[in-house]
Amino acid sequence: MKILTFQILFIISVVLFVLAANNIHFKRTLILNSYSQEFQKLSETNFFEGGVKKLYILGHRGYPKKYTENTIESFKAAIEFGADGVELDVWKTKDGEIVVSHDSNLQRIFGVDLEIKESTLKEIKEKAPVPTLKEVFETIPYGKIINVEIKDEEAGDDVVKLVKEYGISEFVIFSSFNHQLIKKLSEKYADEKFGYLFDKSHVYLTLNDLKTMFTPQNIYSANLPVQLLDYDSELFYKLIDLLKYMGKKIVLWTVNDENILKKVQVDYIITDDVEKMVKILKDK
Repeated sequence: MKILTFQILFIISVVLFVLAANNIHFKRTLILNSYSQEFQKLSETNFFEGGVKKLYILGHRGYPKKYTENTIESFKAAIEFGADGVELDVWKTKDGEIVVSHDSNLQRIFGVDLEIKESTLKEIKEKAPVPTLKEVFETIPYGKIINVEIKDEEAGDDVVKLVKEYGISEFVIFSSFNHQLIKKLSEKYADEKFGYLFDKSHVYLTLNDLKTMFTPQNIYSANLPVQLLDYDSELFYKLIDLLKYMGKKIVLWTVNDENILKKVQVDYIITDDVEKMVKILKDK
């Protein structure tokens, strides 16, 4: 009886797997077709020069290949070695300060078990060289690009206001995996530039999904991971083509292999290895 039950469960699981796979395949086919049809329509009605006028290189959390990520030293190095700007991450402290860190806890980078949101700025500074966003703005030369990834939803409004206060809106892109937050902020701050961060969960976005997401003009960019190329290259290429025709910039992360750029043209890359990518892309 136990063997029979196991066999029945196994058959059911196989059937469910096949059905799910067929469903994904069917959905993927529909999405590809809709992308192609929309691309054709846009190409007939929109003037598009094609190509990329300039490729901007951003240091991923500064220059982490040689310096501690998201520190003043790392940001300075990225600029000194030729990056056009930097990408960084922000959280809000217990006492309302905006600090730069990828993780919510300082353990991985600084070996200190301290939660940013449960600590004051003073407590954080006593344990690790975590910079405030203000300190970064006062360090990075005016005119350099800063991609601010908003990790902490509560930091959203404060970060935008701080950028406006420093008068650097022209050079800042706000991005997040929290698409609802980006949508809300884009509607509230019409003069700022916002970008959606993508991961594998966003692979099978329908055409209607994209139109809804990117309708506001100040949704400036799609920030795509290089891993999507391996996950579904055909869909990845069509997505990029379509977004370009919709007037959106493509930010590709994290690019440490120049061969990727032989496969696709983008507007920005985010890299761990600033010197290598600057040498290859700027010193041709």
